[in-house]
Amino acid sequence: MTTINNLLPEDVSLKMSFMDSEFQNTETETIVKNIVFIQQKMNPKQWTPFSFDDYREHCTHNVSDAEKGVLEAFVKGGKPVWNTSAFLEPGYLNKETDLYSVTDKFLNFLLKVTEKQTYRLGNQDREYKLLTKYLGWFPDGVKEWWDFFGTKNRDGQYVTIFSPDKIGEVKIILRRQIIKDAFPLSFFGEKRSQNWYSFCVVSTQDNPDEEFIIPLH
Repeated sequence: MTTINNLLPEDVSLKMSFMDSEFQNTETETIVKNIVFIQQKMNPKQWTPFSFDDYREHCTHNVSDAEKGVLEAFVKGGKPVWNTSAFLEPGYLNKETDLYSVTDKFLNFLLKVTEKQTYRLGNQDREYKLLTKYLGWFPDGVKEWWDFFGTKNRDGQYVTIFSPDKIGEVKIILRRQIIKDAFPLSFFGEKRSQNWYSFCVVSTQDNPDEEFIIPLH
């Protein structure tokens, strides 16, 4: 399961939409994407402190001085640009001397963007979220989903799954199994897509109309 403790720059897909976020400001959301982009260029396996000169060097567009104002707003809070009503909380970036570094708050934002990502399966009109919070959760007495599904058709079945520590539990409805090929091509550009090849569309008993995808294998 991806958390802020193991999220790496290479784990964040630049094909995801960063728009309509908590920032409610297009320029700010674009610069978040730019920060991820330059982090992937500098070191895809580690979040690396960077200066505004680094930012300017690695970005592929003509960087304006106004973008430095957005970086400063990520540190101190306030308006990212003068012509917006958006107001940033401080603490998305730290700054020491002239070096910016990402914080847990920034990484939490990236995780939320990932969780909001939706996918259209095949030629269906509906889009689904891919949730990883139930990774490692299984029906009682089951260690792998292979053992549970086998060759049986479980579509429509209700099953209670338990967290690894057996403290958490949730009853889900198994809608249908799917394979990775059902996802759009954009999913294959995400590093996490390499982790799984079998999935299931499910919903919870408490909210049966809200279907989402969970990875199986």
